[in-house]
Amino acid sequence: MKYNFILKFLSLILLLNSSISYALCEVVDLDSFIKSVHGKKNIQLIFFSSWCSDCKEELLKIKNDLNENYILINTFDSVGKGDIALKSLKINHKCIFDKDRLIAKKYNVKSVPKKIIEP
Repeated sequence: MKYNFILKFLSLILLLNSSISYALCEVVDLDSFIKSVHGKKNIQLIFFSSWCSDCKEELLKIKNDLNENYILINTFDSVGKGDIALKSLKINHKCIFDKDRLIAKKYNVKSVPKKIIEP
């Protein structure tokens, strides 16, 4: 409940502060995430955190290459922080918020930035 309020509040702030619409990191559970990538080929999972300067550098490097095969995963972070980081980098792309760090655990991600290619 608290997370929904924060996301709605951040959405409103982002909408009011920009004429460009930026995607918000969607909060999903592990099962939903697995279903969303099941059967897709060459999916690139990019794990990042808003506080990580190396993550921001990596995101800027791949910014122009982002397509439907990339999924940005905000982990080791607070809800909404990934949205703010992506907006500051002017990145509008599909993003997942790994609230309970279960996606990171599934892929054995212990630090960020981390890029994993799902074959």
